[in-house]
Amino acid sequence: MRQQLERLGPGAVEDYDGFREYSRRQYEIVDRGYFKEGLDTFWQFIKFYGLRGARGLDYTGTMAGGIAKRVRDPYLRDIFEYFLSMWVRRPTTRRAL
Repeated sequence: MRQQLERLGPGAVEDYDGFREYSRRQYEIVDRGYFKEGLDTFWQFIKFYGLRGARGLDYTGTMAGGIAKRVRDPYLRDIFEYFLSMWVRRPTTRRAL
């Protein structure tokens, strides 16, 4: 996998690793409340997690924006956005949370 990423250009490996880490952190936070508890609104999240527990949660950006912010290589960005479009109808307007 690293060899393919290195062919994309400088920074592709770091961007890939950074985006995976960002995604993992988001999932771990959301898993506890959204998937296991059924939380659905901003205020339910705040009540469940508290201000400290919700820290690190990216609820201000869109899914596509999270990719664009963390992945510089346009080809790698397109790959992530392609898979995102399989799950979300409008990834450029759908909130990251």
